[in-house]
Amino acid sequence: MEPERRKVVKGRLSRRTRIILSLIAVCSVISVSWFVWDQVKMQRAQWSVSQVKFLTFGCLAYAGNHKGKFPPTLAALHPDYLDMDELFYAKGPKGSRVEMIYHPGLTTHSDPKLPLIEHPFSFEGKRAVGYVDGQVQVIAAQ
Repeated sequence: MEPERRKVVKGRLSRRTRIILSLIAVCSVISVSWFVWDQVKMQRAQWSVSQVKFLTFGCLAYAGNHKGKFPPTLAALHPDYLDMDELFYAKGPKGSRVEMIYHPGLTTHSDPKLPLIEHPFSFEGKRAVGYVDGQVQVIAAQ
């Protein structure tokens, strides 16, 4: 005797197929959202490095016109050296603006390993730092 076969109605999916397709759809949504979140984090990290680079180079330009002295505050760079207001602040939680960390009182003759500018936030345990000699590095956050 031949086992009974289920009738498949043309155009309809079996319950098992619908469950499998639903699981595939859910997994796809989750993986896409993780991918998008990773992209957002990467863009924020890249922007933090760019901010520190611009500010470091702005400070070096200022020092070139002021006998090697870096500006007393980062605000002294605006608008003559840097005119993008968003460079001076990091985007914090809930859209708040947090000032970049600046170490005033240094000159181009200070120890080149001293940090001049630091991004206030870390990304993946690392953050961007600009040094007196103009180098910008991403280091482990402390």
